[in-house]
Amino acid sequence: MDRRTPIVATLLSALCCLASASEPASLYARLGGTPNVTAIVDATVNELAASNHHNTASQHQDLQSLKNDLVARICWMTGGGCRNPGALRAGFAGTTDAAQPKLMEALRVAMREHDVPLAARNELLEVIAPVRRDVASR
Repeated sequence: MDRRTPIVATLLSALCCLASASEPASLYARLGGTPNVTAIVDATVNELAASNHHNTASQHQDLQSLKNDLVARICWMTGGGCRNPGALRAGFAGTTDAAQPKLMEALRVAMREHDVPLAARNELLEVIAPVRRDVASR
């Protein structure tokens, strides 16, 4: 065996470690991964549901389904490795423009409560906020 083999192996190992350390973590990882994203979504949806004041058992099942959908969607949109969950559920897709600020504020509060760093909070809000461009035709 060549005397340089252990040295070369050590250098390659060190380079691999440096390369993996320099790769930025996905937004999903910076949000805290599945446990934290699930907790954030749970708190957000619960807050919005509480503001509606009329929850039935069937609405509870719908809320859990919505929570699961949102966790999967955030995972997919933020590089968590999840598959594209497909079309939005009707209840979420039908969110009115008036309800959008409530959703975003509930999400902000939940992220603060779960110690998500400011940069990651802002990045998630940018990812999920609707892009609206008012184009005046003049």
